[in-house]
Amino acid sequence: MLLQQLSGSVPCSGEKLGHDLGITRAAVWKMVQELRRQGFVIRSHPGQGYCLQSPMQWLQPLTISAALWQAGVRVQVQRQTTSTNQEVLQAFSRQEGHALAVLAEQQTAGRGRRGRTWLSPLAQNFYGSLGWRFDRAASALAGLSLSIGVGVAEALEPLLGRKLGLKWPNDIILEQGKLGGILIELAGDASGPCDVVIGLGLNHLGFASGTTPDQPCRQLHDYLQIERTELAVLLLRALVDTVRVFEGEGLPAFADGFIQRDVLLHQPVCVQRQGQGDLYGWGSGIAADGSMLLERQGQTVLINSGEVSVRVAAATGLGK
Repeated sequence: MLLQQLSGSVPCSGEKLGHDLGITRAAVWKMVQELRRQGFVIRSHPGQGYCLQSPMQWLQPLTISAALWQAGVRVQVQRQTTSTNQEVLQAFSRQEGHALAVLAEQQTAGRGRRGRTWLSPLAQNFYGSLGWRFDRAASALAGLSLSIGVGVAEALEPLLGRKLGLKWPNDIILEQGKLGGILIELAGDASGPCDVVIGLGLNHLGFASGTTPDQPCRQLHDYLQIERTELAVLLLRALVDTVRVFEGEGLPAFADGFIQRDVLLHQPVCVQRQGQGDLYGWGSGIAADGSMLLERQGQTVLINSGEVSVRVAAATGLGK
């Protein structure tokens, strides 16, 4: 692949690239132009050839697998997939999903909550999913997404030297911008045991040109210098540690940690409900089942994650 050829520390000539890839120099030039159009910064060095301004950070499968082996987790690293969540769901259909982590260099159909697209440029960020079988009903897993957010925050904060925020129900916030998101999907028998896929996407090195997300975002690289493989190990260990604590203690083990990072707490909030109109109120934390508490006109309303989109609102909307 051309990007891999360009990831070296010295420029590579068009003639050599063409020879290695079995194409003409003209075809190499066209491929370089296409990569530039996609947002990759490729330098041209007269008489020497091409190279990337910053070498690609490819995931190291053996390093990641070795780091997770003692935790009893199998790791698959794929060059490209539609969705890491989908890969784990398919593994569960073969009875192979428990304690399986799937990472990808790129997703072609990454998903966020409520069917939104999760942008997945090549070898830029963290795209991963962990499969776990819980010996309980799906109803007992309320608050898992909030708990995962706490676990990820606790893993990153010592390195960042600052606190992360959590936005109910599944966003990880850094300096008022979205750093990552969590997508929980269930499979199997809802009455238990319950197969769960925990998907995590986290912005690391940024977004390719033309894939600007629809909300303010942050990338970890601006605050912390860490290799993608090292980050992948850190995040997978955080997911595994969190689900093991959650198995025994549930949301109560993480509730205080969430409230300490709750970016909606005491903030004016707009709850956007499909087909039902918007609700305005003040964020008031979370209930024991992981629902968001909304203070509205002297009453407390429980908001369930499957029904709504939540935004910080202008205080003027609270009269509605």
